[in-house]
Amino acid sequence: MKAELVHSKDIDRARWDDLVSNSIQGSVYLESGFLDALLPGKWQGIIVCDDDGNMLALMPLFLGSKLGMKHALQPMITKYWGVAFKDAIYTNTYKEYSWKKKYLEAIINVIPKNLVSFSYNFHPEFDYPLPFYWKGYSLQTRFTYYLDTDLKSTDELFKNYGSSLKTNIRHAQKNGISIIEEHTAENLFEILPFSSKSNETIISPKYYPWFKAVFEYGHPAGKCCSYTALDNNKKPIASSFILQDMKTIYVHSLFIHRDFRLSGASGLLMHHIITMAAEKHLKVDLTGSMIEPVE
Repeated sequence: MKAELVHSKDIDRARWDDLVSNSIQGSVYLESGFLDALLPGKWQGIIVCDDDGNMLALMPLFLGSKLGMKHALQPMITKYWGVAFKDAIYTNTYKEYSWKKKYLEAIINVIPKNLVSFSYNFHPEFDYPLPFYWKGYSLQTRFTYYLDTDLKSTDELFKNYGSSLKTNIRHAQKNGISIIEEHTAENLFEILPFSSKSNETIISPKYYPWFKAVFEYGHPAGKCCSYTALDNNKKPIASSFILQDMKTIYVHSLFIHRDFRLSGASGLLMHHIITMAAEKHLKVDLTGSMIEPVE
């Protein structure tokens, strides 16, 4: 068994994506197409293989530098990076963690040693960070809301919402707000500058090309879309940026124009997204949203 740091141009995309799609820690954020769209020619991968060349684990790596100091930070538009293990059945827990420890030690040994910072958000299903801790990495806990909508009808979903969300949905529907699926993210970019109460920039325009590149990759493949709320005059007042894979819908971003915060549009958008996820038998991941109103 060995681990290697491989440039993206030399990675076997089919084998990489096969491991990602079958791994419990895999997500759209690790797919080679997503990485190519976001970081064309700029990403690398640490790959662990057995003696026969079969992939056992992987982790993407994007190295940057500032003032001559190198760092490994995941791009802002990604939510989960970190390690994905090959889907495997272990005969007992001891063997499971024994193998995972070997994979992680191999990966950690290949991470460049001259980095001034390394900051990744690992997937919620990654359950064994201790080898990083033992090697001196700092661990921080983050939470995400992860909704299992499978086999629930629209009525069942609505019945189990909190009272404030139900009120917002009814209010939006009463005022003629509707939801449409977009084929571009332009309305999202139009709303973004007006979505902050204090006129602060939530997402810098310099990152818009990243969103556009991911949208252009993901939308034709059914992996990315945007849902927009229109008022009764068909004016866009809220919009979202959604990613999905075969297991989960990721609510990456949802923004509402500050003049329409009391319209209930954001609640109706979430209801639409959750209902759509239920129809596709997918979970909904709010991707690390730890602010109280999300709860």
